[in-house]
Amino acid sequence: MIVTDKKYFLEKKLVEKLDLMVKRLKGSDDNVLIIDGDEGCLSGDTQIQISRCKVSRRYTLEKLYKHFKQDQHLKKRFDLSLPSYVRSFNGKEIKLHKIKDVVYSGIKKVYKLTLENGLSIKVTTDHNIMTKDGWIELNKLYVGQEIMCDVLNPIAKNRKRIKLYDIQLPIGKNHPYLNKSKRIEVHRLIYEAKINNLEFTEYLDILLNEPEICKTLKFINPKLQEIHHKDGCHYNNSIDNLELLNANEHRIEHGTYSNFSQGIPKFSKVKSIEYIGEEKTYDIQCEEPYHNFVANGIVIHNSGKTNLATGCCYYVAQQTNRHYGIDNIFFDLEKVINFASETKEQIIHWDEAAFGGMATQWWTENQLKFIQLVMTARKKKHFLIICIPRFYKLNEYLIVDRSIGLIHTYARHNIQKGRFFYYNKQNKELLFDDWKRKHKRSYKKYKSFWGSFPEAMPKIFTPEEIQLYEDKKDEAILSVNTKKERTTRRDLKLLLFQYKISLLPKLLGITQTELAKKFGTRQDTISEWGRIPEEYPIIKERLANQ
Repeated sequence: MIVTDKKYFLEKKLVEKLDLMVKRLKGSDDNVLIIDGDEGCLSGDTQIQISRCKVSRRYTLEKLYKHFKQDQHLKKRFDLSLPSYVRSFNGKEIKLHKIKDVVYSGIKKVYKLTLENGLSIKVTTDHNIMTKDGWIELNKLYVGQEIMCDVLNPIAKNRKRIKLYDIQLPIGKNHPYLNKSKRIEVHRLIYEAKINNLEFTEYLDILLNEPEICKTLKFINPKLQEIHHKDGCHYNNSIDNLELLNANEHRIEHGTYSNFSQGIPKFSKVKSIEYIGEEKTYDIQCEEPYHNFVANGIVIHNSGKTNLATGCCYYVAQQTNRHYGIDNIFFDLEKVINFASETKEQIIHWDEAAFGGMATQWWTENQLKFIQLVMTARKKKHFLIICIPRFYKLNEYLIVDRSIGLIHTYARHNIQKGRFFYYNKQNKELLFDDWKRKHKRSYKKYKSFWGSFPEAMPKIFTPEEIQLYEDKKDEAILSVNTKKERTTRRDLKLLLFQYKISLLPKLLGITQTELAKKFGTRQDTISEWGRIPEEYPIIKERLANQ
């Protein structure tokens, strides 16, 4: 069941939770909602097959990003009014799908995935890859696992097919778009009757007998728009089976692009996964409903939890008559704390999506700032949503004690994002306890309820506002990278301390896993601390001088 308002809609159970938060805003209670969901990124040299204006060619992801951001250094830039298409998996085959945007995700650690068929790709450790077992993060893949690969050329079918021709009617001379035989296709007439709010027979009668009334009717120009039969049967002219598309979109639906229409995916086994280092990373955002694309011939997932946060913020704003716009979305923690301190009764959306690859020490140093933000939000009666890649990035006090609820976004049927699990206070405790004891994210086991959500941003914000959002995000990412280069004395002490902890297994004769348990952290974290001198040359220099 769906609750609908003028622009946006959310699942009934989620709306009920938001309504409780709206009531709490009148008191002095916490109103913090946390949304987590994995998102990964690709290196800039990743090859993407793009179709524009019936022409197919390859671009590196970095160059594609520059085209979408209209980089002034490019000799010839994309006309963004013309759509760009990438190959996507729709559950059965790989077909063209429209790109919404290309985003820069910052400098992150990347790993090279190599398959037995020779294909390879460099991605972050948390990026989802399509396998025979569904979407799986890179860090959970194993050698021998089968990965979905694209077949660029469509596979020929040996079965013969009968060409279906459209039924046409002679309807006189009052229709402005008669074909050469002075007729009109029945499916176009049916659709035109609908947009004119007329019964089909009533519409035909007017076309045949009422030339003056015809001048006031709406017609479909076949040079600009075409009627598509959703099920492919040209004799099924039910209005529910008809869809109005522009000519370019119609060609894509019928796969008329030469060697770039549809393909049946194949699978190849994982040969190796190796750490490469830090590189600039990017991601592609596709339009609904298939949030995936082909990169280097491999089917990759793309990101999306900001949509759910936007929808929740918009709903609360509508119920409380509060303002919610791009100026309510923040990426910089200092800025959001200042905003929360200087205002009251605001909708605050802290979008961490840009910082999914931030170093562990960044999170450690900012836990107190997060607590300050939450306490300020309570005092000032703000509604606060925090988006993070994983719930355990925040400490137990913030996740379990101070937040009203936790939402985890994920992919439906291993193909489409747009699903969520919700966790109430009791289930949050169980989820976090499972993580502390087993380092296991038992999302499905402890969910309170689940549901779906649509793409919210285009329904709520104008294209100009969405572009402003992307500009703010890019600026924040660049700012973070600059801050990382300016390592403070306190940072150096912490890094040195962490590196020395990583040496204890050899000194004490214990394993990294045993040490991790003593410190209440993960074995992966100890391994990361052991690589600190490789990532920070200044630390390496200091160790050499000791």
